[in-house]
Amino acid sequence: MGGVFYNYVIFRENGEPFYVGKGKDERVFDHEKEARRPARSGENRIKLGIMRRMLAAGFDIPIVFIREGISEPEAFETEAELIKVLGRIDLGTGCLANLTDGGEGNSGYRFTEEQRKKVSVANKGNSRLSYPKSAETRAKLAIAHIGLKPSVETRIKLSRAQTGQAFHQDPAYRAKLSKTSRGRMMSESARAKMRLAWKCRKAAEGYQERQNAAALKAAATKKLDPAFSEKQGAVSRAGWEKWRTDPVHRAQRSAALSRGTERRSKDPAYIEKMRLAGVKSGLARRAKAALQEVSIDGQSYGEAAD
Repeated sequence: MGGVFYNYVIFRENGEPFYVGKGKDERVFDHEKEARRPARSGENRIKLGIMRRMLAAGFDIPIVFIREGISEPEAFETEAELIKVLGRIDLGTGCLANLTDGGEGNSGYRFTEEQRKKVSVANKGNSRLSYPKSAETRAKLAIAHIGLKPSVETRIKLSRAQTGQAFHQDPAYRAKLSKTSRGRMMSESARAKMRLAWKCRKAAEGYQERQNAAALKAAATKKLDPAFSEKQGAVSRAGWEKWRTDPVHRAQRSAALSRGTERRSKDPAYIEKMRLAGVKSGLARRAKAALQEVSIDGQSYGEAAD
């Protein structure tokens, strides 16, 4: 009998199996997500400890599908049989980090409204679930994520999840986003943080080289797409039409430009930059006017230069 479930085995870097599971959809990828986040109470420390050591050492986590396209009872049966044969680390009977004998689960279970209320009441005041987190907690989370990069499997999964997604092109969805964001202004402290983050990125070693390489690659890719120019032109025309006809949009843009002009007018570095640009522009105009008066073989030098 067919189905949507599967069985899989996760291996150590030396090829030894250490976890057996069953699932459907993207369940198999949840283990690596758990390993990449900070440790939590109640987690399978044996399984995640092995995976975290592998990730820290730069190893990918091999996963092999044993059975696919089966029913849930069949998946439970296979899981229990594999655990029985390979044995469990916690019981001293084998090599698996599983904490149960398998064959159990609650796939598709839905909490009742009463159960959800009980869970909500029980979690109120839980510091691990409440927001905002303290500065100390945020610092610990930041340190725990330093150096963590998604594996090849995770990147492939993310790419597949986004491929073919056209919700961002849905006019109703875009209108909803526009209405939600309209009139929202960032605070000065948020803008200051963004400026600081941008300066740190620009100062990082090799940043400009990476940006240049990425820009060249993107430009080469776009040139190969015959529809890209038409698409860009349509976007530009739509933006100009919105600017021309939408009074709210024009008012917001005018206010933003006024704020930018006011900030720049008080910036000594910007003032000096504009002064030098004006001097350079004036010199160029005077030089061109002088060249118009010079002729070579009866032809104006300025015209020849043009």
